[in-house]
Amino acid sequence: MTTLVGVDALRVAELDLLARRGWFLKFLFSQEEIDDLATAGSVCLACRFAAKEAVLKMLRTCLSGSVPPAQIVLRRSGAGATSVELRGAASERARALGIERVDVSISCERGLVIAVALGTA
Repeated sequence: MTTLVGVDALRVAELDLLARRGWFLKFLFSQEEIDDLATAGSVCLACRFAAKEAVLKMLRTCLSGSVPPAQIVLRRSGAGATSVELRGAASERARALGIERVDVSISCERGLVIAVALGTA
């Protein structure tokens, strides 16, 4: 069984300046995510950013690599869990690594966000 892990941590304040730039949001998020984030605060933005970074690391790439972060789509369920949908290059990369399922866990405490991504076959 293949299992890959990615972890990311950041301070919520680190994204405040970048979040004001439209190009940054379009680079990071799908249109559905941008619509969801329109009413969310900086904590939610930081949580999703950290989760995407963790998924990118699990896929053995980086923010400036071959997988556009907007192709990693995160959705919150009614129970508060976050689901991951991989599209395009993200999906192709996961297949190449033998990954069939990606799960994320996100935690935020005192302005620090930590996200863990687990990819399994």
